[in-house]
Amino acid sequence: MGSPFFGLDIGASALRTAQQLLDTAAHNVANANTPGYSRQAVTVVESPPYSLPAFNRTGMPGQIGSGVTVAAITRVRDSFLDLQVQVQAGLKGDWDTRQQQLAKIEAIFPEPSDAGLGGTISKYWNAWQDLAADPTSAAARAALTEQAASLAGEINRDSGQLGMVSAGIDSLVDDQVATANSLATQIASLNGQIMMVTGTGGHANDLMDQREQLLEKLTAIVPATVTARQDGSVTVLVGGTDLISNISTRQLITQKDASGRIVPAWADGSAVALQSGQLKALLSVRDGDLASYQSQLDSLAQGIADATNAIQARGFGATGAAGQPLFTYRPDSVAATLAVNQAVAADPRLVATSASSDTPGDGSVAGLMADLRNAWSYAAGVPGTDVVSGSDLTTNGTARLMTITAGKAAGQTWTFSGSGSSLTLTGADGSTQTITVADMAAGATQTLNFDQLGIELTISSTANTKAGADLVADLTGAGHNTLVTASLFAVPQTTSDFYAGLVGKIGTASSQAQEIAQNQQLVVDQLNQRVEQTSGVSLDEEATDMLRFQHAYQAAARVITIMDEMLNTLINNTGLVGR
Repeated sequence: MGSPFFGLDIGASALRTAQQLLDTAAHNVANANTPGYSRQAVTVVESPPYSLPAFNRTGMPGQIGSGVTVAAITRVRDSFLDLQVQVQAGLKGDWDTRQQQLAKIEAIFPEPSDAGLGGTISKYWNAWQDLAADPTSAAARAALTEQAASLAGEINRDSGQLGMVSAGIDSLVDDQVATANSLATQIASLNGQIMMVTGTGGHANDLMDQREQLLEKLTAIVPATVTARQDGSVTVLVGGTDLISNISTRQLITQKDASGRIVPAWADGSAVALQSGQLKALLSVRDGDLASYQSQLDSLAQGIADATNAIQARGFGATGAAGQPLFTYRPDSVAATLAVNQAVAADPRLVATSASSDTPGDGSVAGLMADLRNAWSYAAGVPGTDVVSGSDLTTNGTARLMTITAGKAAGQTWTFSGSGSSLTLTGADGSTQTITVADMAAGATQTLNFDQLGIELTISSTANTKAGADLVADLTGAGHNTLVTASLFAVPQTTSDFYAGLVGKIGTASSQAQEIAQNQQLVVDQLNQRVEQTSGVSLDEEATDMLRFQHAYQAAARVITIMDEMLNTLINNTGLVGR
């Protein structure tokens, strides 16, 4: 037979269990709005039954229940959801960072706008048009040099802004590496605390919640692979290398690469493999997008400068002096160093506008400059070897080759051939056209228009007549029968098209990043909702549970009261009958 105190012990176990259930529910309610908190649940099991130690138990049960006990207090968590959140957090961090940096780049080129570089380029060509209309105007010359300086300054500013974004990314890389190291240290410390609790058979629920939040922040920065261990700790790999193992961490550092750019690395100097995350996005924008845009801005500046300088070299200024380069730059950083030639800026009369030294009122060269607005190519031959503008044609009388307009001709070497008054121009790519050259009267002008090829030559005769056959002989002479055209840009196009393409690429990249970042946010929000449904605290459910646990507590207390009354009867009233 069991002890009369046995029931009292059962009631006490029920009372303690109900108290633990109420305490856990209260803890859930208190942390209902705590970020990262996981709802905790109490696992209740029967206490081990008591077997009567007797050989002969006729009429007696084999085992007697001994009450209830709390087996564990665990957090309600879906580990698969946690892994999904970590992966998607890395992708979200990647696209959010990319979108933020591209938005900064997009702000540098506020197009369409009169205040942007596109408007400044247009004003530059307009200034040449004004000068071509009145090449003797000192005001037009001064306005041209000022507009050229504005163009150079605007390109310098845009290049500098791109450089500032790059420098800002370098600073962010330093910051992100420092943050990743700090998070790794905190996670390793929590690993140690969790291992101590787990080693004694406990469940470090609140510590695990803290670690989960830190892991989510870490995976947003670097592509971390998280693996849980039996001892409660986690191992974190970045690109296959352990960043965190138990309570130890491997430090990340920053160093300069061969180009002087800040890059993340392991402490031994080896590279960090980055497939996603904020660090990867920063490096991708800086070394990919930003470097490409800077290169294209350099190409834009060099295309305008080289074409301008090449045509200027074929003309003459107001003083009769040969044209000088209008722009200067350093080849290794064209956009950043583009400037107006100081000599020309100081004396705008040096700007070449005419095709000959003795005709200051001739604006043909300035007209060629204005035509560059819509041109793909320009004449860029070598005097003495190639056919170039500003040269004399002297067979049986003198004429002057005033200008060569390349327009939309392919950038290549062209060869003149022909006989009599028939002149053929053939490109290196095989394209060809034949025209008839007319005889010229004294003081006449003739345009040799290879319209199918996009090339025009303007010829002016002197006081003497000039036969068409003689002009053909001049242009087809051995060793002096090639015309070289150069494209302003690697892919033949106008300056407006090139700049519009650059702005379009920036806008498209920024828009795409914004759209994907928004989509990624939706994915993360959906996962967080699922985590909240699984691990979040429902105040209604907790209130219902607390009422249930309260009734269980009251019932357990009533059991103890009844047992106490039974013992009182046994101890104080037994044996009093008959006295």
